[in-house]
Amino acid sequence: MAKGERGKRINIEQKAAVIAEYANSGTITDAAKAGGVSWETARKLINNNMDVAEAVKKTAEERMKEFADSRLDKVQAAIDVVLDDLPDKLQKSNALQSATVLGILMDKFGGQKDFNGNAVQVNVTFGNKSGDMDAFK
Repeated sequence: MAKGERGKRINIEQKAAVIAEYANSGTITDAAKAGGVSWETARKLINNNMDVAEAVKKTAEERMKEFADSRLDKVQAAIDVVLDDLPDKLQKSNALQSATVLGILMDKFGGQKDFNGNAVQVNVTFGNKSGDMDAFK
């Protein structure tokens, strides 16, 4: 039902589209567009079916977690390849590039846990030994 078509009943597919999109995006506007209904109709439908919307959202989150878990080995392998190549790349980079890489690594891994739940510590060294700034001259 397009916006402005009053009095027409919405069908089950439209209801499902509204609830599914609300669970996905969390916005009534997006849900209304997905179902082809007015914002007010979408709001009423969502409010009357909040338990269904929450269940759909939970199921979607569980599926996303299962998907991420199923790809964990591939992601870890890709990260390992990049990290193994990183020292050579850092040797060839300028100070700004190196600082950017180190900042990202420290933000992402400093005080964080790895995929297995173990604490990760990032040690930063410059040049051949800790504190050697000759590599940036």
